[in-house]
Amino acid sequence: MNVDALNVPVSSMICMVLAALFCIAAPILILLMWKKKYPDADIRHALIGAAGFFIFALVLEQLLHLVMLPLVMDSVVLYVIYGTLAAGVFEETARFITYKLILKKTTAKGNPADAITVGIGHGGFEAMVVVPMMMVSSFVLAVLMNTGNTAMLFEGMSEAEIALGEQQLQTVAANGVGYYIMACVERLMAMTVHICWSVCVFAAAAERKLWWLYPASILMHAFLDTPVALFQKNVLSMPVMYLCLLVPMAIVVGVAVVVYRQMTKRYQQ
Repeated sequence: MNVDALNVPVSSMICMVLAALFCIAAPILILLMWKKKYPDADIRHALIGAAGFFIFALVLEQLLHLVMLPLVMDSVVLYVIYGTLAAGVFEETARFITYKLILKKTTAKGNPADAITVGIGHGGFEAMVVVPMMMVSSFVLAVLMNTGNTAMLFEGMSEAEIALGEQQLQTVAANGVGYYIMACVERLMAMTVHICWSVCVFAAAAERKLWWLYPASILMHAFLDTPVALFQKNVLSMPVMYLCLLVPMAIVVGVAVVVYRQMTKRYQQ
């Protein structure tokens, strides 16, 4: 196909910029609101949570992907099993280690507010990295399409690579305003579950009898990521994916609320 004929509306390009700015500003605003509500909250714990995500999800997990993804990419089942469990293991382990480090420097009981603070840092940093990077990439492709300069993208590529590149260009051209709104909503949803998982893993790190919440969080993480992985393999459409996320999200939030309330009661005794 002639990809030079593709065009991206200015409205979509504006939404790309706004989505990127929103996902950078929202975590900062949420953290400031949390700090205002709980003055004792230590902002440094949010930075520790962000560092944990960077090290475990963006460095260590990606190194494993370099080895494993070529082995599972051709199988939907293997891709879903590996991808969801890898995300769960690396991200929940990052939280567990983070809380163990924090608990060594604070009271043995552990302040449940620290769980929320780390969760905001972990999920917030992901939002500040993932969506803006996607939007920058999409914006550059949009500029190339609108100026008729997409040919330079395919220089030296194989036919398979060109086909994938053309598919990506078609996707960017087809994405409307609604897509970028949903990208922001999805990040808020992701931050919510990140905070919930943080509460559960904090409880596992703070109390030996609740250790099982650590592996349970890994499984919950994998379960919640399953519709996303199926969407990535074109098994589910985007609307169906979001519908499939509602029930597991409600379960995760419910469990986290119960755990947080119980920890708060014990902490205040």
